[in-house]
Formats: sequence, C-alpha cells, structure tokens
Amino acid sequence: MNNLCVGSLWLDLPSEEKSRRLLLNAVEEEAMFERSLENFTAKLDSCMESNTPVSNFVMQSSTMLSDAIMDYLSKAQRSRPWVQPIYDLGPQTVSVIVVGALVRGLIFYKDSQCTEWQDLVRRIASDLVRYSDIKEIRKENKGAWILANRAVKNWTKKRLDQFIKFHKKNTEKIKQKDLLKFAAHMIEIVVASGIAVAHTVRLSGNDTRTHVVFSDDVLAGLEQAHSDFLVWAKILYRPMIVPPIKHTVDATGGVHTEHLRKSLVRGDVVFWYNDEFSTQFRLSKPSQEVVDGLNKLMSTEWAINTRVLDVMSTLFKSNSKIANLPPYEKDDLLFSRIEDDAMMETVMQDKRRLWDEWHKRANDRFRMLLRLSLARDLDGYGFFYHSYTVDFRSRAYTLTDLLSPQSGDQDRSLIMFAKPVKQTERGLYWLKVTVANLFDQDKKSFADRVRWVDDNMSMLQSINDDPYATTSLWADDKSKKNQSFQRLAAVFELCRTDGMTQLPVNMDGSCNGIQHWAAISRDPIIGKLVNLVPADEPQDAYAYVANMVTRELESNVYNDPWADVFLSYWDGKISRSVVKRAVMTDPYGVTLRGIIDGLVNDRHLDWVFEKDRIKAANALAKYVQAAMNTLLTIPNQGKEWLKSVCKTACEMNKQLNWTTPCGFQVAHEYVPRERIILNIDSLTSTKRNYLFALSKKGCVDKLRATNGISPNTIHSLDASHMYRTINACATECGMSSFSFIHDSYGVYATEVDDLRRITRREFVNLHSSNPLQAMKEELEDYLGIELPPVPPVGELDINQVLESEYFFH
Repeated sequence: MNNLCVGSLWLDLPSEEKSRRLLLNAVEEEAMFERSLENFTAKLDSCMESNTPVSNFVMQSSTMLSDAIMDYLSKAQRSRPWVQPIYDLGPQTVSVIVVGALVRGLIFYKDSQCTEWQDLVRRIASDLVRYSDIKEIRKENKGAWILANRAVKNWTKKRLDQFIKFHKKNTEKIKQKDLLKFAAHMIEIVVASGIAVAHTVRLSGNDTRTHVVFSDDVLAGLEQAHSDFLVWAKILYRPMIVPPIKHTVDATGGVHTEHLRKSLVRGDVVFWYNDEFSTQFRLSKPSQEVVDGLNKLMSTEWAINTRVLDVMSTLFKSNSKIANLPPYEKDDLLFSRIEDDAMMETVMQDKRRLWDEWHKRANDRFRMLLRLSLARDLDGYGFFYHSYTVDFRSRAYTLTDLLSPQSGDQDRSLIMFAKPVKQTERGLYWLKVTVANLFDQDKKSFADRVRWVDDNMSMLQSINDDPYATTSLWADDKSKKNQSFQRLAAVFELCRTDGMTQLPVNMDGSCNGIQHWAAISRDPIIGKLVNLVPADEPQDAYAYVANMVTRELESNVYNDPWADVFLSYWDGKISRSVVKRAVMTDPYGVTLRGIIDGLVNDRHLDWVFEKDRIKAANALAKYVQAAMNTLLTIPNQGKEWLKSVCKTACEMNKQLNWTTPCGFQVAHEYVPRERIILNIDSLTSTKRNYLFALSKKGCVDKLRATNGISPNTIHSLDASHMYRTINACATECGMSSFSFIHDSYGVYATEVDDLRRITRREFVNLHSSNPLQAMKEELEDYLGIELPPVPPVGELDINQVLESEYFFH
C-alpha cells in the first residue's frame, strides 16, 4: 500500500472494502482493455492508417516487397493484359494492400497469429480490384465522386461496390480464376521475401489447411514496436475507484494493470531506424519535484456532485438543449406534416437545421450518455481518483477527460472534492468571488465581486431552490467557453446550510503566458497589464489590445473600407472577446494565419457574408497582429532570441534540450517525416491523405523545431510554477486536494489565502534569475559554442508580484 497515492477517505476504509475495491478495479481494468481492443480492431479494419505503429510496419514491410512485385508486374503485363489496372496502382500500393491484408489476418486471428491461405488470397484479390476501380473512377469522374462523398455519411463496402458498378466505364471483367492466381502469386512473393512463412497442417486424411504467419524476425520487430499496447490502441480510461500507483522517476504509475499504464512522459512515436523499430523518441526525463507534484494530484479524492447530476440528467433527457446540452432525441418537427404551403420553405429550413444539429452533435450525445452513466456508477463508491501523466514539456494531463477537472463545463460541474470541510468566513468570501467570476463579474475588484453576490443573493437563492424554473438566470447557449453548469454548482455550494464546503475554488492567471514573458523581459508596461504589479482592480490586457485595434481602425477609416465596416458593427469599439484568443496565444508564437483561423472559428465574423468572411478575417487579423506587435515589442525579443538559438542548433543538426527550474529535462525533439501519399484505406477521403509517416532519427525538422521553441519554453516554465506551488502547498500547509489546470489553481475555499500567497512567492522565486540566461548557459555547454547574449531586460521589479492582489484571480 505504500506505493499508492492514497487520500484520507481511502485510509478510513475497512480492509474488507479496500480488498473489494481492488478486486473490482482489476476486473474493470481488464474489461477496459477488452473494450479498447475491440474498438481498435474495428477501426483497424476500415482505417489502418489511423494507427501509426501498424501503418509504419506495413510501410516498411511493403517497401521490402516493391522490387519483387515490380518485376512480377512487368512480366505479368506482357502476358496478361487484364493486369493493367492493377499495374497502374504501382508496386508500392500493391505491396501495401498485400501486407495490409496479412496484418488484418494477424489481428483477427490474434490467438494463432496466422490467417488461412484461401482467406488471404480472397481478401487480397477483392482489395486489389476495389482499389483499382476507385482510382479509375476518381480520375475519370471526379465530380461524381465528390458529390457522392458529400451525400454519403458512412461508406460501407456494399455502398462502394454499388458506386463502382454504376460509374465504372471499363466493363472488362477480370476472370476470378486469374485474379485469385495473381493474389496467390503475391503471397508467394511475401513468403519468398522472408516477411511471412506458410505452414501446411494435415487435419484428417488428405484434408490439409495452409496458414500464413509472419516470420519470427518480423514478429519480433512488430512486438518491439508495440511493446506498449497504448501505442497500438487508445485505451478507454475511466476514473479510478482505488488510489493510483505512485509515479517514480524511474517507473510509470497510474492504473494498477501494468501493461495498461501510459508512459509517464507522453510523446513516444514509433519509427523505423537502423533496420529496427524503436519507440525511443523525445526522451524527456522527469525529476523528483515533478513526480512529487503529479503524485499529489493523483492523491486528490473526488466525488460526484449529485445535485448537479440530477439537474443535468433531467434537462438532457427532457430534450431541453439548454446550456449547450446536445439533443437527447429527434425533434417532433422532423416528423411533422406541412399543411400550409406558404410555410413550406420556412419549415423545411427549420427541419434541415435540426437534422444538421442532430448529426453534428451525435458524438456529444454519446459522450453525455456515457458521462451520466459513469457519474451514477462512481457516485455509488463515494469517491474516486484521476491518474495523470505529462507531455514532453512536463505539463500534466488526466488520462481521461470524462469527469475530469481539466475538462469542460459539464464534466467540471459534476465533480467536487470528496471530503467536506468546515466552511470559514474567508472561505465564504472566496466562494462568493468564484460565484461572481462564473457570472461574468471577473473584471471587477474582489470587493465588488463579493458585493455583487450579496446584492443578488435573492436571485441566487431562487436558482438554488428551483434550478428548472430559473434556467434563464444561470444557463446560456454558448457553444464554446460555456460555464452554465459550473455556475449552478457554485450556487448550490453557496446556498449550503450544513456549514461545510467541497467545491474547488480556482484562481486563474492573467494571460499567464504573457505574465512569464513580462517577468523574463522585466517589461513594466506589460507587467502592469497582466497584473504583475499591485493595482486597485484587475488590469485587462485583452481590453487594452482591443482599444489599440479600435484606434487604428479609426485612423484608417478613410483608407480601408473594412475599417468602417468593423467599427459600425461593433458600435465604434472592438470587443475584447474579438482579440482574446490572439492575445492569449501570442506568448506561444501565434501566426497571422492562426489569428485569422481564430476569428473565423470563434464565429466573430458570422455576420459577414460567407463569401467575404475570409477577406474580412484577413483584414481584421492584420490590425490585431499590428497592435500586439506594438505592445509586445520587448517580450518578443525573447522569442526571437529563442528562435535564433534553435536555428543555430538546426544548422548543426542537433535537437535542443534544456532543464526546467523543476529539474525536468525537456527533449525539444522534432524529427522530419517522409510521407507517402497512397489514399488506400481512406477510400472516401476527398482530400489529399497522407497514409504513412516514417520518422528519420538523426535529423531535425527545422521549421517545426523553430516554431515550437517559444511555446514549449513557456509551457515548461508554467509547469514548473504549478509543481512548485503544489508541493509547497502540501508541505507548508498540509493541503491534500488539488484542482490544477496549467495556469488555473484550485483548492478548498478555506485554503485560498494560503494558495494565493504561495502562488505569488513561487512565481517570484522562479523568475528571480532570468530563465533564458540559465538556458543559454546550459545550451552553450550542450552545443559547444558561444550563443548571442539574451535580450536586455527592463526595470520591472519582480518582487512587486508579492503584493499584487490580482496576479491570479
């Protein structure tokens, strides 16, 4: 038991109950494995390229066959004219089809690791014909294919064959005898190459059966490539009813079944190098400080918020569709008859909209059913845990997003800390701040937020008393950043009458990426805008940039027709929400294209005619980018320095590595990939599809490495800040429950004062010396050269953070 991330509720359980839970957990993890395997094999049969290890294996094995198959096809072409359509596929494609068929046989005959000769022959033959027909039709009748692909939601082999039959121009039919003979010759080539071995087994009398199995050498390579099943299939994780196994610096913890554990440091990629498979990629190495922080996150005991669960379930099953809930069942309008001809067009438009909504949200509906079922199940156990791993920069992530503190509104609202603690006056104060934040009052001072709650207590009490009759007060329909059910959870917590509290209260960083850059550059202007210095109320960098954009539009209203259009729509003042995504992602190196995509995807320009929307996004994005570049001139010098260092390393053909303040060794490793365009398994894709990717160890992808250096550096710093804060809260104040999400730190309401104090102190400690200078010295030793000096810093006194009320708020 010493190796478990235990909480107090687990320690209080009778030994019999602990044993029962451990047994149930083992059964569930085995069932989880089986469900995942079934899901994997089902997808593999229709979309093999979605699985990187399998596709890489097929790619490498088929490459070994190409020359032999090319030789065979050349001879067959001269003596067998009907081979021409298959010959046109090319030796690489034919090789992929042949090896892919063998891999599928291996998967579906996983007990014997073989497939019967006749089955394999028929599978290869039918695949060859189908693929050659599709290639011919897409070349000769591209328009019909595009239209059909738009109309058909899910292609099946039967539908594909019907489409081929209708559109195929070449009616010359290959004799089945000749086709099967051709496929058999393909298998003979596979066997002759050493990839596979044919075994003949005598059943009875003269009855024999021939099986085809991978050779021992190939099987060894395949097993090495998939030694971790998680690289082969996505495990369908769920929260744990027992404490997770502790991580150590040398060993991965988490789920109890060892072969189901995801690597402590995510990012393994299977590649082919030096004639063997390897998963040793991005070898970031964890430190004790990071492992300690992860184990404290995994020790947090969670419980289901049953009041929120009941409301969410009722509203969902009543098909209300409020608060961004997906539809539970089809709307009655879809089946109604239209009696009034005058209303025909309007009703048909409504029907089309409802059908679109029904199909588009099919996945949301399935996840909601799963979420509610899982919540009911976990509620029966009283408490549960989440397991965490990290990415190559040390950022922490839960293994499942269902009922996770890192997930969206619906999941976060359904969970709370499992153990109630006695509420205090200061805890109630911070709970009121949280309620106000969730009701969009987060730009006000803390005192004004608390005052808003006190002034609206009767309204909040009415929500608590009857959440169904008051949905207009707490629910909104935003498709993104919706926090309706979190509002409801906070109101329920505020109106508790038992004097206890369980809801995590989170303090969020103010543009946390820019906070780090402002601290690195010691820029007093930016530091003030992101609350690194004391102020009477929170500063708003988003609003500041929005005002800069507004002023620039005003000055160009006679030169740029779009300027007048934007100012007219937003009543002469650009909304902060328009620039928020761009400003938020600027510390991570957002490009002009990224800003344009953000404006479109966040639907800020839905009011523009669709044909002009991209033009409008281009025009507005340039104003936003210019405003950010003007404001962030000094912090941007740090980004440019990092890029120049990365380019220098790339010219030396070296990947960058550095150590974070927490001792985590980041392997900033970007390997170029050789892509082969085959479009075989994704027959229904109208876009160019890269089927296989083979990484080349020993080379550097210069573009991706350079673009990634700035965001990865900042992410490694915010992760260090998080781990240091968690560990200090635990060791100094005895905290044991944490709801941390990168730059949003949550604890019990009664512990917020200590959290805020430690958060500020650890940030100052992190930036007491320049992190870029530390990176420079480490990279100079690693690269063996002298690097340019880090950019000069400004006059910001970083110790002012200690007195900043709104540093995290």
